[in-house]
Amino acid sequence: MLTTGAITDAAGDDAAGDAAMGWMLAPSSLKAAKGDRVGRLTPDERVAQAFGDTAPPDQAIPLEAITYLKPDDLAALKAQANNATVARMIGAHARVMLAEQNAPAVIATTGKYPEEEPTAQDFVNIYGSDEGPRRFDDFRITTGVAKAYSDMYPATNQAIHADLRDAEPAPGGSPEAVERYEVKAAAARLIMLARDADPAAYVSQLYRGDAPDWSKLETPEDFQAAVNWARAAQQQMGFRTVLSVPQEFSDRMGARYVDESVPPQQRIIELSEKFKALRNPEERFTFAWQMLPSALAGLRRNAAGKPSRRETAHGATAC
Repeated sequence: MLTTGAITDAAGDDAAGDAAMGWMLAPSSLKAAKGDRVGRLTPDERVAQAFGDTAPPDQAIPLEAITYLKPDDLAALKAQANNATVARMIGAHARVMLAEQNAPAVIATTGKYPEEEPTAQDFVNIYGSDEGPRRFDDFRITTGVAKAYSDMYPATNQAIHADLRDAEPAPGGSPEAVERYEVKAAAARLIMLARDADPAAYVSQLYRGDAPDWSKLETPEDFQAAVNWARAAQQQMGFRTVLSVPQEFSDRMGARYVDESVPPQQRIIELSEKFKALRNPEERFTFAWQMLPSALAGLRRNAAGKPSRRETAHGATAC
């Protein structure tokens, strides 16, 4: 049934551009082809004539209600109903699976999910009456946290804390109020973790139009200006942790400083210019601290690729 002409034609109507999903993105309803001969009604048209325009297109029509049809027409309608049921099941299953996988990340990034979100009944249809409601609740709460994350993303730390205080339910509050608070609190924790982990990258992403291009800092003056901007933006947002550069930048600098394919003198000069550009001791310290992990990782890799002193001495003795 998955390869019948009716399903293929309908999928082209409702799932254009989704070739990557193929047959899994079949539509929720199928349209029967029109009759080839003028004056001959298709099963769809017969149903519409009998029940009027008020019948929902996806609603299953009991076969016993249309027993007045000819045997051939009844068989055709039954086959079409079966195909439509299969297509609905496949389309609903694909929608639920894709939403579970993609909706939280998409909503956290953009604030909304561009596709139709699955309903509680979709989850029941896919996972059953026991598992379905539980998975739908998980989905609902996860997407709620993602939406709260998106809403809080540009807010200052102070504004987020104030929002949480206002949302905190009173003792004995309703389950709905408690859940709303827990959703906001979970989103706030994620926001704070992201800000503490890489605050300079966070403000660079938040103020993308004004942020420096960290890959194109050609002079010490450019570097100093970029660090000044990043630290000022973090302080304006009220971040608990204020660092000099995005972690990606410091990782790149730390790795280059121990890169044995680059002449040592060149590495020293490049790094010295960066430190000289930072007049504030705190800026220098945080920059050096940020570089340390990648530099140590590079040193370990360098050491792992060299023979140990014992191996070298043993080789010399053997010679």
